Formats: sequence, structure tokens, C-alpha cells
Amino acid sequence: KMLRPRPSKTIPPPRSNLQLWFYKLATSKWMENIIVVVILLNTLVFAMYHHDMNSDWTLSLFIINIIFTVIYLIEAIIKIVGLRQYYFQSGWNWFDFVIVVLSVISVILDFLAQASLPLNPAVVRLFRVMRIVRVLRTIRHAQGLKRLLTALLLSLPSLFNVACLLVLIVFVYACVGMSLFKDVKHNGVVNDAVNFETFGRSILLLFRLSTSAGWNDVTEAYSIEEPQCNSTYKDLPNGNCGDAINASIFFSTFVAVLFLIVVNMYIAVILDNLISTNTKEHEIPADVFEDYYVVWKKFDPDATQMIRYGQIPNLLVQIPDPLRYRLGCNENDLAQLHIPLFYSDGDITLEPLAHCGDILDALLQKHVEDQGLDSEGMNDDIRRIMKDKLAAKFPKRRNLGDGDTDTQEYSTLKLAAIKIQRAWRKHRLQRTVPNDGLTTETTC
Repeated sequence: KMLRPRPSKTIPPPRSNLQLWFYKLATSKWMENIIVVVILLNTLVFAMYHHDMNSDWTLSLFIINIIFTVIYLIEAIIKIVGLRQYYFQSGWNWFDFVIVVLSVISVILDFLAQASLPLNPAVVRLFRVMRIVRVLRTIRHAQGLKRLLTALLLSLPSLFNVACLLVLIVFVYACVGMSLFKDVKHNGVVNDAVNFETFGRSILLLFRLSTSAGWNDVTEAYSIEEPQCNSTYKDLPNGNCGDAINASIFFSTFVAVLFLIVVNMYIAVILDNLISTNTKEHEIPADVFEDYYVVWKKFDPDATQMIRYGQIPNLLVQIPDPLRYRLGCNENDLAQLHIPLFYSDGDITLEPLAHCGDILDALLQKHVEDQGLDSEGMNDDIRRIMKDKLAAKFPKRRNLGDGDTDTQEYSTLKLAAIKIQRAWRKHRLQRTVPNDGLTTETTC
């Protein structure tokens, strides 16, 4: 997760006073909170739709929907005017913009439909249904929903493997079912659509049984015996009769294997990733890395990925917990982090620079040590992988090498320089003598 976000440029405020007012409004926290409340209220309105609504209720909901659409449209206009072209650099802003466009189209179609114009009802219903997409905007502000979505995305590779196993089991049972029950007489739940007469129908029937819904009725239908069937039908071994033993074994094992084991594996995989995500969240919340780069933008507005050594203490006290230095950060704290430093153009007289990835790496290692884990042993492989991915994500950092120095060495050099300067000043004071009320320096 640390490697997903990266430093981004700060959106520069506009020069126009009017645009600047819109900019402050678009980036204010209270406006974001208002929009969240509006989305929740819109969700409650969606729950008020029901079958066979009277004209007054329908008109009221239509007017309320227009009000919400106007609010979303005003929000989009404020952000576009205030943020200018930078508005479309955010994926979430694109998502909001598409929702606004769909909402406006939906309102227009509703107006046209009420005007009795010839419109395809399916198109009108489609855009009405698209209104519910507004609810997804809450994911942007709800950490719990983001955590669930993260767990689901992390589960996709494992879920694909489980799906392949499920298809394989269904394929095998479909072939076996066709060989055992393709000639059984239609009865009970077995009809022209539910049977094992073709491979396609066999697959559909087994997918239906994968939820264990009605499997006992299907078992009973395929256990039919005389006189409800003809055991000599077409000189087949069982005619068009079923087999109670084979049917019981076939369907009970299918339900046990597919429903009780394979289908529940989906739940197990998702829960495992959710628990894993929550465990990591307990140690280092998922949004800490994104918030880290949000704070980073204050010190590196041009997204150069580098900040000066003197800026690091202020950065460390502003980043979110649990990586933040609550009581401030001094020279000794920086020295213990061993953050690589780089001299601009090799000029050692200038203040060295630190890379954003190196600072975050040092903070994570410190957090691991504070938790009592073996950062030198257990996490060596993780650190190596992390450094490789950091190098791939930040080509500029890869070209910089291992660093000209680090915070410990630079702190030691600063301390040594301070001591030398103090000793020199003391030495100069000791070599001065008073002369007629004036202070002059003696010559050697």
C-alpha cells in the first residue's frame, strides 16, 4: 500500500479574486462534510420509492431529485471554477463529474417523459437506476467501506482460483449427471428446462444446486420408481426410471463438496483478507500512506520528491499516527532514523536533501522496531522487495544511488562543526587583550 500513492503537485491557487474564493470554497473541509450529508439524505430519498406510487408522491420525489441534482451541479461548478484544469486530474473528481452528467440527463428525460414525448421507456428507466450510483460517493469519505473494498480487491486472485475449482467440479458432475439421469422421466421439479438431457441444462441445474436450494426436491425427482415410470423404456437398464441410491449419493456429495466447501471458500478468502487488512490497519492504517503524501505536498509543492534536511522535523510532527512524532523531533531522533541524504550537485556547503520514499521507509522500520519485531531478521526480505519497488516507482531515486551521507553522519558532522566553531571563537577571545579601553587582537 505504501507504494501505491506518490507525491503530487499542490494545486496552485488562482490569481483572480473570484476564482480564489471558489478555490477556498472547493478545498474547504466543511463543504466536503456538507456534501456527505447531502449524499446520505439522497440515499434516504431513494428508499422512499415504492410500487404503485400516487401522483403527489411521485411529483414530490421528482422535485426532491431535482434539488439534489442542482446541489451536485453547483458543487461541480464550484470545483471546476476554483480548481480549473486541475479538477480533472483526480479520479474521484471524474467519478463525481460523470454522476452529475448522468443525473442531469436523468432529470431531462423525466421532463420529456412527463411531457408525453415518444421516448424509449427502457432508456428512461436506465438513467433513473443510474441515480443510485450517487451513493457510491460515500466510499470516498468512509474508511470502513474503503477497507472492505480493499479486502475484496486483494481477494480477487484467490477468488479466481476458487472459481476455476468450482467450474471444474461442476463440469465433472455435469458429465456424470448426464450419464446417470439423462433418460429419467419428467416429474416433480424435473421438466423441459430442469434436467440432465443436455450439457447446457446440466450446467444450469448444477449452478442452481450450488446454493443448496431445492436439492432434495431434485433428488426425489431423480429417485422415481415404478409404477410412476417404465423400467423397460427403450430397453435401457432402468428405462426412464431413476435410481434412489445413485441420486442420493450424487446430489448429497455435490452439495457437500460445492456448497459446504467450495462456495464457503469464497467467504473464507474474503474474510481472511479482511482480517489481514484489519490487522495491518491496527498497526498502520491504510490511509496513513495517502495522508503522508498529502502532508508531503506542503513541503514539496512542486512534487520534486525531495525536501531539505531542515524540513524533516516539521514533516515528522505533522504526518498521521502511528508514524508521527508527537513530542517533536530533534537532531538525535533524525540521527537514529538513518535517512539517506543527497547533496545538490555534490555541493557539501548546501543543506542536503532527503527523498520521500527514504523517509517513509525509515519511519516504517522505526515503527516495526517499536512494536518489538525483528526488523533486521524477519523483515530483510520485505525491505529488499520494498527498495526494489521504490526504485521502480521513483526512477529519480534509483539514479541517486545509496546517498552521499545519512542523517546520523550529517548530525555528527553538524555537531562537530558547532564544537569547532565554539572552540575557535573561544580561542580568539583568549588571544585578545584590552588596550586603552579598546579590544584588539594580538599578533603572533
